[in-house]
Amino acid sequence: MLLTTLIVAACLGCRPNKQSKARDAAIMHTRASLERIIEENRDPKGRAKEALAKLDDGIMDYVPFPIHAALRCKDSGEALLILECFDEDRDLRGIHIWEKHTDPNGAVTTIEEYYPVYVAWPETLILWRGVVSVEPRNANQRKDEDAWKDYVILVLEDLVRKFVYKGPVDEREKLPPTEALNRKMPPIWISVPEANRVAVFVSVYDSAGHESGGIEVDISPWTYDMLKGKNRSKP
Repeated sequence: MLLTTLIVAACLGCRPNKQSKARDAAIMHTRASLERIIEENRDPKGRAKEALAKLDDGIMDYVPFPIHAALRCKDSGEALLILECFDEDRDLRGIHIWEKHTDPNGAVTTIEEYYPVYVAWPETLILWRGVVSVEPRNANQRKDEDAWKDYVILVLEDLVRKFVYKGPVDEREKLPPTEALNRKMPPIWISVPEANRVAVFVSVYDSAGHESGGIEVDISPWTYDMLKGKNRSKP
C-alpha cells in the first residue's frame, strides 16, 4: 500500500493546469472513440453507449466498466485475451477470470483467478484496450500464485526506481519503465469457451479495490478451431 501511495504521489506531481488540459484531451479522445464504436455497429450489447453516458454525466465513475472481451488467436497459434474497458479514474490493476464448466451429467464446477496484468501502468487510459497473451487451460492448470507475487514485487520495484527516486514527472513520461514492460508475466490460464459446456467471464478491478461486473468472453469459430487443434481457413 505504501509503495502504491508513493508511486501515485510522484506520478501526480505535475501542475494543475497541465493536469486539467490533459484530462480534457483524454475525455475528448475517449468520447470520439466510443462514438466511433457505436457508429460502426461494434456495440451489439450497448455497453459502449452506456460508457458514453457515464462519461457525459458529470460524475466521476470509480468502478471500471468492461465493454467487450474476446479470445482471439494469431496465425502462429498464440492465444490473446482482448479487453476493452471504460475506467474514468484510470487506475486499472488487473483482471478476474471466472469460468463455469458443465460436464455431460450436468454437474457444474467453477474456476476463479485474479491476475494483476496492469500493475506496471501508473495510469491507464479512460478507454483501455488491453491485449495479453494467455494460455488455453486444457488440463486443469491453475494460476501460480507465488510466481505472480514475485512478478508484482519486481514490477513495483521498477516503478519505485522510476517514479519515486527520480521525482515528479510530467504527462509525457507517465509510461511504465521499460524494465517493467519487459518482465515476462507468468502464465494467464483461460479455458476455451464452448457452447453448453464452458462459459468464460471476465471482470476488471482497480488499485482501489473496485471491481466491475463480469462480461462473457467472445470467441470466433476460427479461433475456437485453432485453439482446439482443428483446421479451418481464416475468414
